[in-house]
Amino acid sequence: MPLRDGSLKSLVKNSQSEYVPEKICLLFMKQILCALDYLASEDLIHRDVKPDNILYSRLSEDYWFQLADFGLAHHQSLAKTFCGTGHYTAPELWPQVSGVHANQSPKMDVWSLYATVVAVHSGFTEFPPSIGDYGVVLNLLKTKAATSSLEPMARLHPERRASAAQMLVHQFGGEGLTTARSKVPPIESNTEYIPQELSREARPTRSDRSKAPAGPLIVLPRRKSIPQKQGGILGPIRSHKNRVVKP
Repeated sequence: MPLRDGSLKSLVKNSQSEYVPEKICLLFMKQILCALDYLASEDLIHRDVKPDNILYSRLSEDYWFQLADFGLAHHQSLAKTFCGTGHYTAPELWPQVSGVHANQSPKMDVWSLYATVVAVHSGFTEFPPSIGDYGVVLNLLKTKAATSSLEPMARLHPERRASAAQMLVHQFGGEGLTTARSKVPPIESNTEYIPQELSREARPTRSDRSKAPAGPLIVLPRRKSIPQKQGGILGPIRSHKNRVVKP
């Protein structure tokens, strides 16, 4: 594969006045959802979706994003070990903290992509958090999802979490699907039970932390906040063909 201009992380950190969070998030989310839908159709899991592993090329007036670094990728039937980068890992990898007991599946990548959207949308000022407790990570991401059109990506249990194909239909009208449209079920209403400790200030106990796998929780340096308009991809809106429609 030829060299790319950089990673999604470097694009955000190096951008100045031309950086438009809504546009960048919609572009890379759609393109990476297409990649994840293809992987899921082959029963493959990337297992380390994060800003560093999304590469970009600058086109004339746009960007082309690609998912990279398949060093942790695995077939679903063989994916057993703890993997990924702490802040972006899915709840099923931290059962002692999240209360979610489930096998690894392509839905892990959907959660990680949602966490990536949250990080990029704020220019890394609101996420990842400066504290390393995974319970705090869950609380922050669930709070962000509460009023967002991306809420189906942030459901704790993978059985209720939307797939990449479902999100392509839900958010982008089905553009870029690998899965046959007729085989993509509608997203069900969110009826999942959120543990009380997560609905307040989720912090794992000392015993939880001793049992949880030791994943590297990356702490990124804080940077000056990027001005944003009201509403947006993490607010109660819908998008179509990369356009942002205000409520």
